[in-house]
Amino acid sequence: LRTAASVLLSFVLASANFPVMAKERVPEPIQGTYQFASAQKEDIQSQDTFELRDDCFMRSSFLGCGHLALLSAQAASASFSYYPTAGDGEPVAADDSQSGRNISDFLTSAGFSDVETNKYCSLHKEENSLGAAIGRKTITAYGKTYTLLAIMPRSAGYKQEWAGDFTIDDESMHSGFHDARDELLRFMKQ
Repeated sequence: LRTAASVLLSFVLASANFPVMAKERVPEPIQGTYQFASAQKEDIQSQDTFELRDDCFMRSSFLGCGHLALLSAQAASASFSYYPTAGDGEPVAADDSQSGRNISDFLTSAGFSDVETNKYCSLHKEENSLGAAIGRKTITAYGKTYTLLAIMPRSAGYKQEWAGDFTIDDESMHSGFHDARDELLRFMKQ
């Protein structure tokens, strides 16, 4: 009996060091539609729906949140490019100046603000370019305010950008990936 009492007392003393946090109100999911360039349909715009649940960012990442994998794939699809259609619905050539339009619209409809695309989204794709979009979103969890940054590199339609993947030199890091990392960091800090 004394051992059981000691164990119970130890548990009570140990748990007293950890404050009990009130259960956070889970925000409603944001549901929306997004467009993406569909190569299966001769590079025309297609549409799909998405759901963003902020509560995935309100707990330990070790617990996981399965829907983020689907959301990431949908965002990657939206980042492909933008293909306008003529008045009759026929696709027309992609306009480089508009290539970040789908991902910008995706991030905006998901509740992100200050959404921007970098200069490479609107320029002709080159060997060491990296088109990307970024947006910011504020969430509150357990009485604290956090800023989420969504950083979305272009996932397809990048033409010559892939050639940078083969750029290797004698540095300790693969220079093609090094240049891409530096561009994303520069864009984030901007």
